[in-house]
Amino acid sequence: MGNTEKLLNQIMELKFTTKSLQRQAVISRSEDSEQPQMMGDHEGHVHAHTHATHGLGYVERRIRNYRLELEKRLQQAQARKASLRKIHEQTVLQEARWMVEDMQALNKRLEETVS
Repeated sequence: MGNTEKLLNQIMELKFTTKSLQRQAVISRSEDSEQPQMMGDHEGHVHAHTHATHGLGYVERRIRNYRLELEKRLQQAQARKASLRKIHEQTVLQEARWMVEDMQALNKRLEETVS
């Protein structure tokens, strides 16, 4: 059960991190829209807003890539969890089969003894 709890904890942490990153992206977008745009002159000077927008795009791409990586890890963890449940179910079923076989063998011996 320890592995299952660890996986569940990881899943919760991944969900929390994903939500946190999504909130940060929304906040950074709203902050960017609130900042006044600086106008450059016609001589080809780069204005600060363009530089900030490119930097923000980079951060958003990193956040998106990180979120996709987290989603991938979450799916892997869910698949692992499902396989662990299946293994547990198979183990329980196998033990039940052994118990039935033992009971059948015991009943057979009792019938032979009585006869």
